[in-house]
Amino acid sequence: TTTTTTTRTTRIAERYFFDLDSVTTTQQKKNKENLVPRFKLAMMMSSASSSSSCTREEVVEYELRRYGAEGVGIGVITLSAPDRMNAFDAKMANQFKTLVHRLEREVLGSTPKSRAPRALVLRGRGPAFCAGGDLGLLGEIARSDDLEGNARRLTELYASFLSIRRLKIPVVAAIHGYCVGGGAGIAVGCADVRVASRDTKLRFNFFRELGITPGMGTTAVLPALVGPAEAAKLLFQVPRRDASAEDLHRLGLACEVAADRDSAFKAACAIAGGLGAANPVATASYLGSLRVPRYEDLAGVLEREGEKQAKCFASEHTRAVFKAIGERAGRRQGGGPAPKL
Repeated sequence: TTTTTTTRTTRIAERYFFDLDSVTTTQQKKNKENLVPRFKLAMMMSSASSSSSCTREEVVEYELRRYGAEGVGIGVITLSAPDRMNAFDAKMANQFKTLVHRLEREVLGSTPKSRAPRALVLRGRGPAFCAGGDLGLLGEIARSDDLEGNARRLTELYASFLSIRRLKIPVVAAIHGYCVGGGAGIAVGCADVRVASRDTKLRFNFFRELGITPGMGTTAVLPALVGPAEAAKLLFQVPRRDASAEDLHRLGLACEVAADRDSAFKAACAIAGGLGAANPVATASYLGSLRVPRYEDLAGVLEREGEKQAKCFASEHTRAVFKAIGERAGRRQGGGPAPKL
């Protein structure tokens, strides 16, 4: 069964996505500058997170706030690893999943109603919303030959964040700064509504920068939100630049553009407060129709994405990308001259 599934997935990947293994060594040498672009962000992440750990005990924080005259409970989830621009690893994913399970019990009423949030705000601490997957973790996967294990690892990583789609309460994301790769997937897949700070720089860097197929459910969620044509431009990075807050507003991915990070958070809280004050029965019913694909169907999407990504990570192209990132990060950490970015 596993062989049949892998073969089917491989055929789909080869039909619809770039065949990364077709890149020859000569081509790689000629296009060396294009193999590993955007090193500035990569070095910022690598130098801060070579051990894939965070000095803070909690890298996912939660607090319940009261909003408005009625004191509606609004839960605030904060990705809190600012030293690595909130790049996620297994620790962050596990803490996020554990928090979702706790909130699910509260929303369903197995704990006192006073503790149950009626809406959630999702944000990142520090200068970025989320810079994607931790490069130490992704480098480990690129060096591993365990395709099945890597596929499972990637699937579980993404599923941990997208488990928030099970909650029948609205989620508003306050995004700012870098929102990259899987981090962009979190902003798109975990939230129902988004407010973007004017300094937002969003990009899906899977294909052209890392040489892997998209993950975090973006292959299904993004086309459902903006349509296949716009999703293709974002995922293929055409044009090759970051999507601004204004771009996201034009596409309907952001409902509002805020002046700065604090303003985006305040606006997100105001929206969440208003949504939380609505009839929770109607809200839960509507969210079941709004979130496409349904959470039940998303599991298959994530499995297929994990299989495709595992194959890409094992390719010569992507291994060259992460080898170069690791070498440049090593030279920088070793006190040598900073690499030219």
